[in-house]
Amino acid sequence: MRILFIRHGDPDYLNDTLTEKGCREADLLAKRAVTLQMGECYISPLGRAQRTAKPCLAAVNCEAETLSWLQEFPAQLDINKAPELAEAYPDVKKNEKGYLPRIVWDMMPEHLTEHNEYMDRTAWRDSVVAQCSDMVEVYDNIIQEFDNLLAEHGYVRENGHYRVEKENTKTITFFCHFGLIGVLLSHLWNVSPFTLWNSLALAPTSVTELVTEERKKEVDFSAEYISSKQVIVVNKNNNTIKSKEDLNSKTISVQTGTVGDTYVSKNFKNAKIIGHKKFLTAAEDVKANKSDCIVMDELPAKELVSKNPTLTILNIELVTDRYAIAVKKGNTTLLNTINKVLDRLMKEGKIEEYVINHSS
Repeated sequence: MRILFIRHGDPDYLNDTLTEKGCREADLLAKRAVTLQMGECYISPLGRAQRTAKPCLAAVNCEAETLSWLQEFPAQLDINKAPELAEAYPDVKKNEKGYLPRIVWDMMPEHLTEHNEYMDRTAWRDSVVAQCSDMVEVYDNIIQEFDNLLAEHGYVRENGHYRVEKENTKTITFFCHFGLIGVLLSHLWNVSPFTLWNSLALAPTSVTELVTEERKKEVDFSAEYISSKQVIVVNKNNNTIKSKEDLNSKTISVQTGTVGDTYVSKNFKNAKIIGHKKFLTAAEDVKANKSDCIVMDELPAKELVSKNPTLTILNIELVTDRYAIAVKKGNTTLLNTINKVLDRLMKEGKIEEYVINHSS
């Protein structure tokens, strides 16, 4: 399946339409409509998205369905519940009664980087902003509607990914908004929406393309060059973890965005998960008894334990992933070249060296 997200043109927010510039952008986008091969189209009910879609749909003689949940992400933040957030949102407006409601994104980068929970794929749900707004409820409703739609097209959400019930090569196109696109991408990529809102730029009438290909039919794979075995690192005097099932009641440190992060989040719903940018800071939490353990790749774990004699790796099997490089099917010249390079790097021990250096 192929998914297109198209942001509306330059907006006139006051009148919920497009500016003169935005109308020109929409007309120029329409000239690409045929080559975009938009397939089934869905539109936000808001005027600026409707006006953007209109010339595109006319160009391909296509109708579209308006979906209420495609409106701009409507969650509202009440800073009166946590006045310290005014520093994170310096443009918030006030009247004689206090701070007026505002959108939840556009947070100052300084505040974002000082509070790791906002960039964590699960911890953002317990952040101060989440507690002072309806964003979790609104977010969950939107992603449920999105998943229901994908299920109609044969892709069923399970444990953070999609099971293909009915393979297809269709395209579906969404004419919508920056904040809403950030929500949908964060769900698809299993990251915090704040990560997208604060690091992604989508110009007016920009087209974001995602392709969910059944890769084995489209590509050839190189030789497997590394396996990623997930292990548990604990203090040597910690004897409370006898099996992987015991993790469900523990506080677990992970490096955000790693296989360990994904594995723990999917499989241990009752665990408290602490995300870190580096395993070194995760190790400090374990040594200070702020968390019970770290779940991480075996290679960097061995390096970590060698430098921290109070830590040890438990002999408990979690999960092992294996990695290869995908090459366009039939390109045997490139595939053979890659395999030769991988063979040399594995014999020289460079692959393991790269993994340790990248993860530390």
